[in-house]
Amino acid sequence: MPKTRSFLIDNMSAIELQGYNKVADNTYVNLVPMFAGKYVEELPWDERYSDVPFDNFTFIWSMLSDIGYRTLYAEDAPQIAIFNYNKAGFHRPPADYYLRPFSLALEDHGSMWKNDHDCAGNKLETVIVLDWITEFEETFKDDPHLSFSFITRLTHDNVNKARLADEPYYNFFQRLHSRGLLDNSFVIFYSDHGMRFGDIRQTYVGKMEERLPFMYIVLPKRLVTDYPQMAAAVRLNANRLTTPFDIYESLVNLIAFDGIHYPNAISSRGMTLFSEIPLDRTCEHATILPHWCTCHETEEVRVDDEAVLYGANHVVKHINNLLKIHESRCAVLSLASISDARKIIPNDRVMRYLSSLHDVLGRTVRFASEQRFAEYQLVFSTNPGGGTFEATVRLSGTKQNDVEIADISRINEYGLQSVCIDFHTHKKFCYCV
Repeated sequence: MPKTRSFLIDNMSAIELQGYNKVADNTYVNLVPMFAGKYVEELPWDERYSDVPFDNFTFIWSMLSDIGYRTLYAEDAPQIAIFNYNKAGFHRPPADYYLRPFSLALEDHGSMWKNDHDCAGNKLETVIVLDWITEFEETFKDDPHLSFSFITRLTHDNVNKARLADEPYYNFFQRLHSRGLLDNSFVIFYSDHGMRFGDIRQTYVGKMEERLPFMYIVLPKRLVTDYPQMAAAVRLNANRLTTPFDIYESLVNLIAFDGIHYPNAISSRGMTLFSEIPLDRTCEHATILPHWCTCHETEEVRVDDEAVLYGANHVVKHINNLLKIHESRCAVLSLASISDARKIIPNDRVMRYLSSLHDVLGRTVRFASEQRFAEYQLVFSTNPGGGTFEATVRLSGTKQNDVEIADISRINEYGLQSVCIDFHTHKKFCYCV
């Protein structure tokens, strides 16, 4: 999308966050931290709550609605919407203007859809959503308002279709900018994550791209003029480690900002972009699990290394334990092959870290005299089904027989292999028998 990117940077002075690191696997678990400031389990939510609607959880749009803002919530592709896919959704509209009823009605008219379900009639579905947001911005340009949108379908199954989005998004931003509709607005243009499946994902570049989604910030003109210190901090932080939690912290800061007391960067997890984020911030400080962290270096290890084999077999055993509740439906997996193994090389102080006395940056910490563990990132395949997985494992103890698993990614497409179960977090593992 070069045309959109050029317009954002050259015409709208957008700031691209180069160190923006996701904190979890897919859409839902990255956007909840961005708009609720919590990991999903802290909401609390897991599969046990799949029938519980999200009406009583606090998100940025509900916070702003409570203080008089007009709000809009827009998604396309209603079957895979953030809070509806294997979840209960909202039983009450989460915003004053909620696109889902229209999207569901449109979905029912199969004859309208063309071009592999990308176009309704002669209009790209993406354009339908962007046009609706434009109308909202025009209608409430002089009133406090929030527009939240997440557009999925066009690129969800085929990243090459992103080129089809370039012109629509360029037109969208050009229209809003030329009419002055964003002069008083804080804008974030973002993705939830990069490519999670496919051949490119099995390369080093693909591994990094998946963990570093794009994030552009456009500051209101008045903020840049009246509070240059805050604007300068955002520009500085463009090359610091940032996360979805920082976006949440920044939005909360904007809501509370009184024009006198400047925001403080340090909090327990998220750090506002409006104050300098420390250059030496680590994934541990930002609560990014090692599996998703892009800050460390790695060294290649032989795939037949004893520790690598032990770790990979332990991960497969862990997956089979998870699948026991589906044992009549999901096959027992076995390790087929290991295609890549890398030892993670964080700095020595991270490796020897024992505990902290305070939950803020600059906390007092205790260190062991020797490294306490070794971490490996492993790519391996299983049978049956040919699933390819990437896992981060931590081996500790003199015989390396104590194993912790940070997280496991499925990096090739599983399609209909797991259609026999509805347990969302297990679908990437299950091969239906």
